[in-house]
Amino acid sequence: AAKLDEVRAEQKAFERHVEACFGAAATARLLESLDSWKQAPESATLKNTDDTIAKAATVAIAKLKHEENVPAMRKQVEAAIVALESNPLSRWAHARVYLAAANAGATRKELFAPEALELLKEYVGEMAASSNELFPPVVLLALSRCSEADSDLRASCLRRCCVDGVDEMMSVDERTLAAVPIGQALPEPEVVPARPESPDTKVAAQWAELKQNAAPLHSPSLDELVSLIGLTAVKEQALRLFEKVRRERALPAERRIAQTVHFALLGNPGTGKTTVAKLLAKMLHEVGVRRSDVFVATTGEKLARMGADKVAAELARAKGGVLFID
Repeated sequence: AAKLDEVRAEQKAFERHVEACFGAAATARLLESLDSWKQAPESATLKNTDDTIAKAATVAIAKLKHEENVPAMRKQVEAAIVALESNPLSRWAHARVYLAAANAGATRKELFAPEALELLKEYVGEMAASSNELFPPVVLLALSRCSEADSDLRASCLRRCCVDGVDEMMSVDERTLAAVPIGQALPEPEVVPARPESPDTKVAAQWAELKQNAAPLHSPSLDELVSLIGLTAVKEQALRLFEKVRRERALPAERRIAQTVHFALLGNPGTGKTTVAKLLAKMLHEVGVRRSDVFVATTGEKLARMGADKVAAELARAKGGVLFID
C-alpha cells in the first residue's frame, strides 16, 4: 500500500509539472502517448513519413546518440542541428522537438536552454492543437533537459522516455536517473572540482566554437565585443543572437520568421553602454539583420523637444540601421 501511494504521488507530481509547462490539452495527449511508447520504438515517429524525410531523419537522430568524447559529441550534435533545420527535415513535423533536445543537451545547454524550452513549447502547443498524432518520447527527454525541474521531476520524465531510441541519446547521468525506482533516494550529483574560469575566458571559448561552425558568416564587431573586459550578460546575449541568425539563414525562405531586435542597455554612466550599442549595431549589419550600418544617436530629452515632424525625420534617418536613444 505504501509503495502504491508513492507511485500515485509520483504520477500526480509528474502530471502537475507537465501541465504547468504545456497546459491541460497537451498534457492529456502526452499521457495518452505514454502507453504507446512501451510498444513502439522512437522510430514510430517516422511512420507514414515521406521516404526522403524518413531517411534524413534517421541519419540526423543517429547523430544525437550520446558520446563520452565531448569534442566528437559536439560535432555530431552540430551536424544534426544543421540537418534538422535544412531541407528536407525543415518540413518534418517532429524536427523541432529533436532540435529542442539537442540544444538543451550538455554540449549546448549553457547558451541555448531558454531557446530550447521556447522551441519545445511551440512544438507541443502546435501538435496538441492541430494534429491527432501522439507525442514521441523524445519530448520528455527535451523537457527534462531544458526545464528548471528538480531531480525528482527530471527522473520522472526520464523514466517514462527511456525507451528504444531515446535511451541512446541519454547521457550516463540521465540513464542513471531513469533507472532509479520510484520512492528510492536519487543519487547525489557528482561534484567534480574544476579550475576556476573567468567569465571572459568562458565567453571567448564559446565564441571561438561558434565561429568554427558559422563560416562564411562572421562578425569582426562581435570579435571586438567579446574581447572587452566584463559585460558577460551582454556578450552571451550577442552570441545567442548570432547563433539564431546563423540558424535562420540555413532555413528555406518560407520558414524564416521576421523578428524585431530591440535592446535596453542598463548601467551607470561610464559603463560603456554607447560603445556596446555601436558594436551591436555593426554586428547586426555584418550578419544581415540590418540593411545599413547607419547608427543614429540621440537622447530622450532631444526627441521630446523636437516635435513630431523632426522626430519622424530622425526615425527616417535611422531606417535600415539602428537608432540609439541615450
